[in-house]
Amino acid sequence: MVRHDTFRMPRLLLVTMTCLLLTLSCEDDSDGSEGGPLELQLRAIPATVPPGGLTTLSCEVTHSGWNTPECSWSSTEGYFPSGTAGMTVLWRAPPTSGAYSITVEVDDAVEVHVGTMRVTVRGGVGNLPAMVSIPARQFTMGDPAVAESPRQVALSNAYLLGIHEVTNKEYCEALQWAYDQGLVTVEGEFIKQHGEYLIHVGDYVRGRLEIPFDAESERFGIHAGTDDTMGYGVGPGNAYPHGYDPANHPVQFVSWFGAACYCDWKSQMEGLPLTYDGNWEVLQANSPYESRGYRLPTEAEWEYAARYDDNRIYPWGDTDPVECMHANFNLCVGWSTPVGSYGMGTNTLGLQDMAGNVWEWCNDWYGDYSNDAQVDPLGPGSGFNRCMRGGGWGLTADNMRSASRDSRAPIRLTYGLGFRVCRTR
Repeated sequence: MVRHDTFRMPRLLLVTMTCLLLTLSCEDDSDGSEGGPLELQLRAIPATVPPGGLTTLSCEVTHSGWNTPECSWSSTEGYFPSGTAGMTVLWRAPPTSGAYSITVEVDDAVEVHVGTMRVTVRGGVGNLPAMVSIPARQFTMGDPAVAESPRQVALSNAYLLGIHEVTNKEYCEALQWAYDQGLVTVEGEFIKQHGEYLIHVGDYVRGRLEIPFDAESERFGIHAGTDDTMGYGVGPGNAYPHGYDPANHPVQFVSWFGAACYCDWKSQMEGLPLTYDGNWEVLQANSPYESRGYRLPTEAEWEYAARYDDNRIYPWGDTDPVECMHANFNLCVGWSTPVGSYGMGTNTLGLQDMAGNVWEWCNDWYGDYSNDAQVDPLGPGSGFNRCMRGGGWGLTADNMRSASRDSRAPIRLTYGLGFRVCRTR
């Protein structure tokens, strides 16, 4: 008979993350010499996640027998993007709030021991983006290692930033809503609003796009890319030769305008004021810091969040990144991965994929930094390219540094480039 003596340890606050520890003691009543008392500790970090969020589950086994026990995980809700076997696995929460049970089976080759734990899913309502709150504060922006001279920047408003990059599923749902409302039009293989191209929805021949449009049903969908002809061993066909579900991959092939319009759609859906509404100017009179609707983060907000709160080099600290452990970069996969797949790369705020996976559009025009201390910097008032941050799946380790920056024309529609949302509190 297996007995479970279960007790709950107090929840330990790790900045905005929580660690849940459950200890179970199991006695083996078999007469096999390899059996013996087994102590099982189950951890969830964090123990509370937003709908669709990721938590890392670990199974620590203390066993007096000769055999090394194996842990196998299961849950009737959510799924395990890293697989269900192992001492440590990832679990992605379902899209609705609640308390969910997760079961682990431990096989010590004599008996199978069963334990359960609960993870709380909350922090979002319906299709609201999962976001974290970031306090107003002064910090040092820039890094000489990436040719940007440090300067003192003060952010006077607390703000919310998306935990992860906007996914194909999130973009597809909002795009369908915008289409049904008559806000956007389909022109060939592209979606347009305010006279600008937002996202590419065709390209079946090359097979890279993941949000196609069916003209007959007038519905947008999610489609796994199959292209394996991009060279250098990259492309969805090479990365996932047996297929994949792109729903929770970050949206790609979206222009800066497509990212900004998405923010406005989310604002309209929630009855919030629009940040852009076709006005793309970056002026003090049109300051994003003053908007109460969804928007793109400024460069300063993005970097401050990534380096919170000790001006670290990378989102996870000062340790150089390891491919496909801290982030998806340097072609270690050759395409995007589901958001939040790299728990080691999560920063102290719980933000995921602030390095790698896809570059992220920011609100600012690209230009040289001012050497003067600034409050709520807007960047240049005009320009040719918009800023992007975070590096992408094809970039090297230098681009994973939180102060690294690059730019593209705002009309650019390409792979490896997405965004996350922001709001002033």
